[in-house]
Amino acid sequence: MLTRRLPHSGVTLALAVVALLVTDMARNASVASVNDREFIMDKHEVTTDHKELAEFKRLLVAIDDALRKDAVERYVTLNVRLQTVMQRELEQTRTRVSNMPGRSHGIPVDLMRASTMDDAFGSAGAPTAGDRDRERRRRAAIKRIQKMEKLLQSVGELEYGLQRGDGRSTTRNAALLDQFLKLMREDIADIEEEIRERKEGE
Repeated sequence: MLTRRLPHSGVTLALAVVALLVTDMARNASVASVNDREFIMDKHEVTTDHKELAEFKRLLVAIDDALRKDAVERYVTLNVRLQTVMQRELEQTRTRVSNMPGRSHGIPVDLMRASTMDDAFGSAGAPTAGDRDRERRRRAAIKRIQKMEKLLQSVGELEYGLQRGDGRSTTRNAALLDQFLKLMREDIADIEEEIRERKEGE
């Protein structure tokens, strides 16, 4: 029985195709592994954030009770605890945002730092809807960080007035804490949105 041999060029082409397929499979497996790790991290993060949100809300109830009872010393102590939670939330949000460039799904890191959405994708090819959603969330998180920093600083600046039981200071403090609570909820909503998108993309 005669066996027909492929020309050398045909063998080379076949090997190139096989190598390409193997590389593509390895890349897909690597992306899937990264996505799985990110999904687990997001789930853990949102669980932690829900616990911290519950803690923050409990402290708000307690500090309102102290205010009604004119318990100035207890009020100040609870306010310090609230600032501790605020600082922790701020640091966690900073960490999450700093890790986002590494989770750019093919978008170069330097472009992730671009000043506009078009700059971020201009030379990286046409972005997918998921790319734009991730970039939108990243920018929203950066804005939240800036607001959190200002709120935390403002609460700290009220310390003297709060220690004296000044009514204007306590009113201002309550408004600042409510604003921070809103930012915490927005942060959780963003993470949960990303988790939903990952599940839908499976």
